[in-house]
This record gives sequence, structure tokens and C-alpha cells, in this order.
Amino acid sequence: RGSSIHLQSTSVHFDRRTRPKPESPSNYAQGSRATSKTAAMVAAPRFGIAVGSKDELRPIQLISYGIGHHMNDLCAACWFTYLLIFLESPAVGESQMQAGLIMLSGQVADGFTTPLIGLVSDATPDSLHMPALGLGKRKLWHALGSVIVCFSFSATFGGLLPEPGVLRTLYLAAGASLFNVGWAAVQVSHMSLLPELHADEGERTRLQSTVYASTVTANLLMFTLFGICSGIDAARPFGLITLGVMGIGGCTTLWFHANVRERCDRGCAAVGVAAEAEKAAAWEAAEAEPSFSPWRWFCLLEFYLCGATYMLTRIVVNMSQTYVPFFVINTLRLPHSALATVPAAMYVSALMGTSVQARVTSHCGKPATYLLGALCVGAAAASLAFVPPLPSAAAYLVYPAASLLGCGGTMALVTSVTMEADLVDRHPSSAAFLYGVMSLTDKLANGSIIFLIQAHRELLMAGPGCAGLDLSHQRDCALMAAF
Repeated sequence: RGSSIHLQSTSVHFDRRTRPKPESPSNYAQGSRATSKTAAMVAAPRFGIAVGSKDELRPIQLISYGIGHHMNDLCAACWFTYLLIFLESPAVGESQMQAGLIMLSGQVADGFTTPLIGLVSDATPDSLHMPALGLGKRKLWHALGSVIVCFSFSATFGGLLPEPGVLRTLYLAAGASLFNVGWAAVQVSHMSLLPELHADEGERTRLQSTVYASTVTANLLMFTLFGICSGIDAARPFGLITLGVMGIGGCTTLWFHANVRERCDRGCAAVGVAAEAEKAAAWEAAEAEPSFSPWRWFCLLEFYLCGATYMLTRIVVNMSQTYVPFFVINTLRLPHSALATVPAAMYVSALMGTSVQARVTSHCGKPATYLLGALCVGAAAASLAFVPPLPSAAAYLVYPAASLLGCGGTMALVTSVTMEADLVDRHPSSAAFLYGVMSLTDKLANGSIIFLIQAHRELLMAGPGCAGLDLSHQRDCALMAAF
């Protein structure tokens, strides 16, 4: 039980000097089974995460897990920030309502398939595992989802579209649905690994902060790509963007699969590349207990509180990412470069927020950290309502307001996800199902809000505060009021 595992580049070495001598044949047999199962893991890379370790994780270990969601983040940054702009551009020619319908179809497909993916992932039999590749029931779905994301994203933004009309709309809706299904498979499988990577809550917060830092980095990279590709081909920049996203995202996904190995010799929740024998014995004891039905989550009050918190936080983050570009271009009349610089300001401040997230949580606790993030978001939203358009120089006050919005959203989102991980820790065997249900509420809420805004712009134009403005300003004033 006291044996330590030293990570080598080609093997797992057990230091027997610290392992106590077994006191009886039965104890010896029990220890042998745990050791043999641990040794049955595939060869571990030296950057792997030691599951259950009480030591502080090194930066390279945090990065190896954090970039496992990087391709998803790159695609999502383009999807939520530029999809509506892409669909309403002259090159595609979809109407506002059609664009909202395409976005909604993807969100609905994502929402309903995510719990199903969670159930199937939790119940994936051992016979489908690929130990030689380090693929258990989590990373197997991660790899499958990554392939679907690559195909569908390329077909939507970089592919040849059908002739304008119903066929094009159906093609884009199908591509959006398929993309969101693959995206959900990657998200659920990656999040399901988190509760097992470390026993300490502080280290889990660091892991989740690293994931969000990767998200922020992906968004900044996307805005940089958009600026570069727009300069190269202003009429059709999204084909070049697709090549950049697939190249960078493919490399980070391969790094994740090479350096975070999953234990494939049992049907328990996915774990990292190495585990102490004590952790393996604990999992064997957990397996001997009666199984926890995923449907029993619906009987816990904490399930609904955690789900509502996550859903509302995601609404804030996704709506700001989707409609702030419209706001800064059409309402504030800022230069076209603001399509990249204002969202970039949001995510630079978000990246700074992730650097202090774990420290604030350890001193103040999760509820206080979440409250602080929510107050920052509220202050930013209130200040945006009073920013005047150009030619007033005060229009550039949108930058500090956007920075505050990004920092507050980061603190709230990271805290809500770590709350989910704490809830999952009670019954990790159904982790993917829980994350799937949480994602269902998130996707349905966001998709419905976007569709309603897109479909009812003319009704919103009659709202207070929009009278006397030109048509373009009326629409975006209504959008900002709704946001």
C-alpha cells in the first residue's frame, strides 16, 4: 500500500523499499491483485498525472490535461463569435431567422445527445478498450468526438456549400448538429477525467483553471487568426481559419492522448497514466459496493442547484461571446478591427483571472469566489448600457467594461465547474451522465435565447430606448437590451 510509482519514459517502476511486508497470505494476495492491475497499465509517459497523489502537480502535468480540450475551444471560439456573422455574410446569404435556426439546431442536437453520450460512456464495456493506445472508456469517446469535430467543422466553414435555398440551410443545420454532437463527446469525456486526476480540491481547481486558461488562449488565438486571415482574404477568411484551427487543434489533441494515459484494465471511471496502489485498492472497494443508478441524481437537491448555477453562468459567457461583436460594430460604430480587439480584451482579462482563481478559492471558498465573479459581471453589464457610440470618444470605454466582463465570467465559470466536480466525486461511476445532463440545460437555454433574439428583432425594435434611431442601430440596441 505504501509503494511509490516512478514515471519513466517506457515503463512503470515500483520502489519496494517502502512497501510493508504482507502479514498474511490473504493480505499478500490482495496486495498482489492491486499491484498486478496497476502494472497492467500501458507504459506511462513521464509527464503523466499521478492519480490520487498528494503532491502538487507540476506545470507540464497541468498543461497535458488542459490542452485536451483545446481543439474544442478553438472551434467554439469561432462558432459562437463568428457563426452568425458567417451565416449572414453575402458569401452564404442566410437570413437572420435562418441563422438563428441553424444555431438552435446545433444546440438542440448537442443538448439531447450529451446525456446519451454520458450514459454510453459510463457503460462502455472493457472489450472496446484499446490498452495498446491508452484508450479507455473516456479517451475512446474523446478520440471519436475529435474526429467528428474535425470533419463537421471543416464541412461547415471550409467546405463547398450547396446552392442557396432550403438545401443550403438544411446542409448547414446538419453540419451544425453533427459538430455539436462531436463537441459534446469531447467535452463530456474530458470533464469526466477531472474528478479522478487528483484527490485534493485545490489541485482540482488548478486543473480546471488550466482548462479555462487553455480556453482563453484558444479564443485569443482565434481572434489573431481572424485578423490575419481577414487581411489575406477579406472576402472569404473562414477557409484559411479552418486550416489553422485543424492544424493547431490536431497537434494539441495528439499531445493530450500521448501524455495522459487512461487505465484500461477495469470498467471504473477513467484515470490518468499512473496510480498509487492505495488508490487502486480504493477503486476495487468502490466496485464491490452496490452500483449507483444515474437516475438517482434527480433525487438530490444539490443536483438542481449545481445545474442551475452552471446553466446561468454559461448563458452569461456564451451570450457575451456571441453578441458583443455585433454590439461593438453596429451599435458603437467602432472600426472593423474591434471584431477582434474587444473580444481579445475580454479573454486577456479572463486569462489573468485564471492565474489567481485557485488562490482566491482557497482563501475565500467557492461561494464567495462565485459571488465576486457575479458582481464583476453585473458591474460590466451595467456599464455597457451607458457606453455611447462614435463619434464620442467615450465609445472606447467598452474595452475596460469588456475586460471586467471577461474576468468576472471566468471566476464564475471555473467555480461552477469545480462545484460540479465535487458533486461527481460522490459517485464517479456516473460522472459522464451527470455532466451530460448539466450540458443539456446549458445548450437548450443558450440555443433558445439566440433563436428568439434572431427571430424577433422587429418586435424588439419597438422597445423603449430604441425610438428615433436608424434601423441598424435599432436592431443592435434591441440585441444589447436582450443580452
